[in-house]
Amino acid sequence: MPRSTLRASELATFAFCQRAWHYARTGTPHENPEQLQTGAAWHEQLERQSRRSILLSRSGIVLIVSGLALAYLGYILN
Repeated sequence: MPRSTLRASELATFAFCQRAWHYARTGTPHENPEQLQTGAAWHEQLERQSRRSILLSRSGIVLIVSGLALAYLGYILN
């Protein structure tokens, strides 16, 4: 019997809940698919918020560095 490849997400599922990992591996249907869908939607929203937060943080850093560069340039030219 050939070995199947484990993905990192499967290892995370196993570490969190061995029973959930087993159910996912065997294709056992979820008892409450609405709750599962709600959780998946919540995680997608959280990911979007995290990405937006990272983008805004990086934009802020770029603006600060640009402001410092302009201040330095103004100091040198005077």
